Amino acid sequence: MSDPRFARFKTDPRFRKIRKEESKVVLDERFKSVLEGDNKQKGKGRVDKYGRSLADTHEKDNLRRFYRLENEEEEKDEPEPSLGPDYALLYHSPPSDMTVV
Repeated sequence: MSDPRFARFKTDPRFRKIRKEESKVVLDERFKSVLEGDNKQKGKGRVDKYGRSLADTHEKDNLRRFYRLENEEEEKDEPEPSLGPDYALLYHSPPSDMTVV
């Protein structure tokens, strides 16, 4: 921004974008069934107003855009258990008689 009147918009924290994780509403265990429930509908395939077919998880995907479960943030903080380094990949070298073309 070349105009000095608007220079503070770059540095002022009030105008920063919110991260996706912070913008979602946190739901507790009482609402778990809404986001994770299996609501399979019987009948014909569903389409939007333009005739394109909708996925079976269309409603769940829309809810996931705005809401997240309380225990999901805890799962992300926990480190994933690792099986250790794969020594076969670390110490494997191609045979010396092979030539790269």
